Amino acid sequence: MKREMDGKRKRLLAAAIGIPAILIVTAAAILIPTVVIPAVKSQFSFDDAGEQSASGRAVETAETAETQGDDRDGTGQAAVETEDPAAVAFNPEASDEERYNAALALYEAGRYQDALFAFLELGDYRDSAEQAEIAREPLLAQSYDEAVALYEAGRYEEAYRAFRGLGGYRDCVEQAARCNGRLKAARYDEATSLFEVGRYQEALKLFWLLGGYKESEDYAEKCRDILFDNCLTDPQVGNVLWFGTFQQDQDWDNGTEPIAWVVLEREEDRILVISQFVLVLKAYNSDEERSEVTWETCTLREYLNGDFVDTAFSSGERSMIQTVTVNAEPNQIYPAVSAGNDTQDRVFILSAEEAEQYFPDDVALQCLPTRYAAGLGMGSPDNPEPCFWWLRTPGREPTYALFIDGYGEISGSGIGSEVENIGVRPAMWIDLGS
Repeated sequence: MKREMDGKRKRLLAAAIGIPAILIVTAAAILIPTVVIPAVKSQFSFDDAGEQSASGRAVETAETAETQGDDRDGTGQAAVETEDPAAVAFNPEASDEERYNAALALYEAGRYQDALFAFLELGDYRDSAEQAEIAREPLLAQSYDEAVALYEAGRYEEAYRAFRGLGGYRDCVEQAARCNGRLKAARYDEATSLFEVGRYQEALKLFWLLGGYKESEDYAEKCRDILFDNCLTDPQVGNVLWFGTFQQDQDWDNGTEPIAWVVLEREEDRILVISQFVLVLKAYNSDEERSEVTWETCTLREYLNGDFVDTAFSSGERSMIQTVTVNAEPNQIYPAVSAGNDTQDRVFILSAEEAEQYFPDDVALQCLPTRYAAGLGMGSPDNPEPCFWWLRTPGREPTYALFIDGYGEISGSGIGSEVENIGVRPAMWIDLGS
């Protein structure tokens, strides 16, 4: 099934220009500690490689200043020409002293973000590093005030993310914890309400995310018991069933937990399922010597059909998992990139086409990690957020693969298969007759 071009395909084409910014930011946050200013949008242009283009900004600003200089007032006289200090601050032909003074002018004019980037570009010239920190302070203060306003307005999830983005600034750690407490309380109330009206699948998902909060674990067990009777007797598309076990709650002392699977399709006596949550973070391919990576050759396929299937399922459960032909589907935007050959697998991951076929919209494609997976480097285990997960469709390069981002959108260009902080949602066909 194909979607209309005015929907997801347009986003695929847009994403083909480069890696989504959300992934770059997340990867940077995991690999390189940095200060994030979430509430301020950059005023700078970017080139195709995703790097800030100071010369491009200088040309644009200079052209704007020149145009303004040509404007006429109501008397027909030429207006007084005023040069934007940004035209000097980001002009590579200007001297360091000229750029430094222009950066100071930007700060004095209240253009703190322009001043910040201008001082950062000056590197160790004079006290540019100290001036950059001075320029950063009002930006952080503004973001902090906005986060406080979100909290006071009862928008706790947005406030939580805003405070977390500010790192150790002021009391942001404590404020984030306060938001998290409010979120847990609201989530718990919602979950218990769902349980009371018999919406056990929805309630279970929330209780699972709450971990040990209040009586969440007891409620989760009750939901599983109620749903278990029908999980393999007559499963329908959209149902959740439990099959196999895997570490999910970060508590190794209590063993592994049942894996929740969502039914995507039913064909007579067999069903196609996908894990309800991201179970683990892994590179699509960890063998850097491979110059071309496809689902056929990637190390993730080896893991899922080796260690994962051997440890997550009992011998009886493994006998119910069918070996099926997994199609090698090419990237529709980059058809010249090889998708490899069809494979015979028991466990696999979805292709981009299958993701569009089985999930109605971006919201449905969003997926939360288990507490264990979140703890591996994808957000906070106490308040998990939608994360990225792999697809088996190749990307724009022979070593790239596609993925679903945190907004539930498919990346049309993909990312390097060696990236490790991408989630895995195994899929498989279960034979109900056996």
